[in-house]
Amino acid sequence: MESLPIKRMSAFLPKNVQIKCVQLLRNTYRNDKQLAHDAGWNVKQLNKALEGYISEEHIPRIFSLSLRHCPEIKEIVKEEVVDEMHRLCAELDIIGENKQKKIQQFMQSLQERDKAMLLQIHDTGYARLQTLTALLRTQNDMQTLTRIREVINPISINILGKPIFTFHEKKMHPVTGETILFSWWLTEKILFEKEKEKVDIFDEDNKLRIVLEVPNNDESVEVGMDNCGISVSSKEYFRRIPLYSAVNKIVQQSCKNGILEVVLEKEV
Repeated sequence: MESLPIKRMSAFLPKNVQIKCVQLLRNTYRNDKQLAHDAGWNVKQLNKALEGYISEEHIPRIFSLSLRHCPEIKEIVKEEVVDEMHRLCAELDIIGENKQKKIQQFMQSLQERDKAMLLQIHDTGYARLQTLTALLRTQNDMQTLTRIREVINPISINILGKPIFTFHEKKMHPVTGETILFSWWLTEKILFEKEKEKVDIFDEDNKLRIVLEVPNNDESVEVGMDNCGISVSSKEYFRRIPLYSAVNKIVQQSCKNGILEVVLEKEV
């Protein structure tokens, strides 16, 4: 008989996590008959479970076995259930006011460059060190690591109780299922305020033209591009602009009197 916490938590497990529990157990057991016996199934029912046909009465048992034999399931549940619940509660203004204040306090303690790294990982789910170095504008990766380990994470530990950046040699992307190697991830969901500056995006046949306001006194504006959109950055400014059309490259950019204009070539 499974404990009440196991039963209650099982009720919140989405289908993909249920299937992941069975897959991990099968890889661990390497004996379908024994796994089926421990789960209260026959081998045919086990095979159906791997396809997603798991009755509600069996979910607590499978979850309990996974926690005992497959420690990696804890991280999966944290990402797919706990963190997602925190994010939804925050968006619906259900999250505790104290935690919101702590996150706001943490963000206010950072420089714009630090926030740029957080926003990059927020948008893509992860980031490699070279990407963070480019955003932070440090001279090399070692300086970026120093900034993360000796400045940003200590601030996060002091305010949020844990480091905001964590490194994984190998980790599955919770959305795409892709295995990501040697990358940095966030341990906390950060909700970024919507930008106030106006952005105009013009679709011109095979091009996209983007016009936006930037700090008028900043002449060192740089524009970058990735598969999520473009980034506009300077020493004291950073902004990401999502794009809904695939683009190949930046073909033109100009900045005058605080107005930045960027032209991108669209994919055919």
